[in-house]
Amino acid sequence: MFKLLIVDDEEVIRRAISKRPIWPELGFSEIFTASGGHEAIKLIKNIQPHVVFTDIRMPQIDGLEVLKFVKEHYPLIKCVILSGYNDFEYARKGMEYGACAYILKPTDDFEIKKYSMKYWEALE
Repeated sequence: MFKLLIVDDEEVIRRAISKRPIWPELGFSEIFTASGGHEAIKLIKNIQPHVVFTDIRMPQIDGLEVLKFVKEHYPLIKCVILSGYNDFEYARKGMEYGACAYILKPTDDFEIKKYSMKYWEALE
């Protein structure tokens, strides 16, 4: 079973994503949330999740900085950008920092499952 960290500065979005019924089906038994980059980095150090879903635009430490931290310190953690911005530059920079997918919000279980089947198989 895997650990998932969801990072988003909007509580409603964070809660909605974390409560999706698809997570157990995908093998996630522990779901953690962080309201921003500072909290995310602390949690990553403490719990070492298998997968991080992060928003891009957040105050202080943004999602790209979280991705950069993960790439430098925990390269085995899979990262997914979950953003409301359809912006090529964000996607390009995210991939440079090791993101395996860029999913636009709002998203659905189908989108999450499509990317998960492709990338988390390597976790097992």
